[in-house]
Amino acid sequence: MKSSDSETASVVTPTLKALNALPYVVAERLHAGRVKNGKMRLASAGSPDIVSCIAGVTVFFEGKTAIGRLSQAQIKWHERARNAGAFVQVIRSPAEAVEVAKALFGKGRT
Repeated sequence: MKSSDSETASVVTPTLKALNALPYVVAERLHAGRVKNGKMRLASAGSPDIVSCIAGVTVFFEGKTAIGRLSQAQIKWHERARNAGAFVQVIRSPAEAVEVAKALFGKGRT
């Protein structure tokens, strides 16, 4: 079952807020898609929802709801990126993204 944009936003928007509250993180929404209903394609199909720099490490986050699944395009993009050495993480809550950030920065640091 594919998550709708609003369902994905319910994970991505609070995740951006949580990540950017950390002093060692810069995170931005990465938009993908085609020109349709006023939306322009800004990234390739399958691109993750969030690109971030956490303590000097580039991390891509894919936000999914509790029942959301990766599309075939997302699976391919994640695989290509990981094969190129990128760090790509699927998250289902802001807390999961913050855990990744803290692990990269160092345990116990905030």
